Amino acid sequence: MEIFQPANYDDDTNYVVGPASATNNDIVVFDNTTGKLIKDSGILISAIELSANLDTDVGSLGYIKTVGTSTKSFVHKYPVSTAKHIIQKVESAYTITSLDIFVKGGTSITGRLVEYDTDGTLIQVISADITATAGVDSVTTSFTHAVVASSKKIGWEVTAVSGAVEEISVTYNFTK
Repeated sequence: MEIFQPANYDDDTNYVVGPASATNNDIVVFDNTTGKLIKDSGILISAIELSANLDTDVGSLGYIKTVGTSTKSFVHKYPVSTAKHIIQKVESAYTITSLDIFVKGGTSITGRLVEYDTDGTLIQVISADITATAGVDSVTTSFTHAVVASSKKIGWEVTAVSGAVEEISVTYNFTK
């Protein structure tokens, strides 16, 4: 790893130090809380797909999908009650195994994971309403209907917002 040192720089405490070798195009992550040690994450940048504004009718929605794993995450900024989002079209049937919600700002949010038909009609509620408190991870592994059929869509419906919630992060794990 090559470290840039500007002229007149003689303070050895400001370097960022990494491993002796790393995999080309892997994502770099911090190795502790000092901000001075980095390491290879083991995840190729090409393994991450970014998308945004999947449902412009109800606001900005972005998500990150890690290819080759069984996890799906998305972030909804400034959610409002009754907002509905199509997150993903399911290519082949799978079973939801866990759901993790994190709220930033405000007091709390209540919502549910749902399955929609191809035309956006609600088929079934995957998770009953879950209330997540700001700053606290809310994880559930109990679902009303965990199996999602192929060619259907997964969605998130906000049913209540308390306080000025800035964003929610929803992650669900699944098996095919």
